[in-house]
Amino acid sequence: MSATSTSETALRERVCACGASLFRRGLTFGSTGNISVSLPDGGWLMTPTNASLGELDPASLSKLDAQGRHVDGDKPTKVGEKAATLKMLKHLYLARKTGNQDVWVYSPPKAYRKWVFDEIKGDDTSTKSKLQQEREVYSAKEREIMGDALQEAASWCQKVQINIATTAGEDMVKAWFMDSAATPQNLAQAISTLKDGFKKVETVCRSGQLIFSDEPGDRNSGGWKDWAFVYKSEAMKVVYLQGAFVKAGNSGKKTMCALTIVHELTHKILGTNDHRYDYDGLKPTATFPFAKAIDNADSWGYFAADICGMLSESDRKKTLS
Repeated sequence: MSATSTSETALRERVCACGASLFRRGLTFGSTGNISVSLPDGGWLMTPTNASLGELDPASLSKLDAQGRHVDGDKPTKVGEKAATLKMLKHLYLARKTGNQDVWVYSPPKAYRKWVFDEIKGDDTSTKSKLQQEREVYSAKEREIMGDALQEAASWCQKVQINIATTAGEDMVKAWFMDSAATPQNLAQAISTLKDGFKKVETVCRSGQLIFSDEPGDRNSGGWKDWAFVYKSEAMKVVYLQGAFVKAGNSGKKTMCALTIVHELTHKILGTNDHRYDYDGLKPTATFPFAKAIDNADSWGYFAADICGMLSESDRKKTLS
């Protein structure tokens, strides 16, 4: 058996302690569940197949190198599944941490046309070939841009809650949400809805719950030209960022990136819809009345940018046409 470094020994003991803790609290039973941890040399430790988390032996943990090859300990049998898990974790980044805000980004290899658990299947040769794919969808710079845009989106949400109580803020609510038939009651309803909604969106922006991710099926079927989307029914809070978002961020248009995040989170958190987009014109009218404007994600995004002073006069006039 090869010599084991002190750091690796400590990691082995921590994996076993974590497994025992989960087992004692009834969070796993029998041989269900598995634990893995990355090593400083790029390799991995993982619990063996069919092992009880309550009876782990540090020396028996499976050890794989950076290419997914078995090196030491018990040999895992479900190699494909475990390799896919490790590959997913390798491309999942905590891109930034500010206070309680964690910016998580999943950036898989560009060569992947499907999700990692569908991509890494088949014989050992195929698996190893897929594991060697390293060029990612999002660069380190682009992950940083996502963090900046999320920070700006959170700041907007906070400012909306303050500025909406002013006369100027009320005028902006009228401009973005009130059609000619809207009543004073509609205005009061809009202000209350917006204030409460932006508070909820801010909470998510400043949490550790949000994930920015690629969606390989969408990327490889023509969707990459768009900005972003969410699955409303998905339990996790994931915003799938597409090519237009990345292009805007790389060209310095971070305001549009922040606006996109607000837009998508109102879908995810508040259940808004897409009645119109900016290029359709967002001015409330008889055909785009208050009821639709207050439920329109792009109206929320552009209103936030405007009330925070981040929308140019030309863009404001064009969008409110």
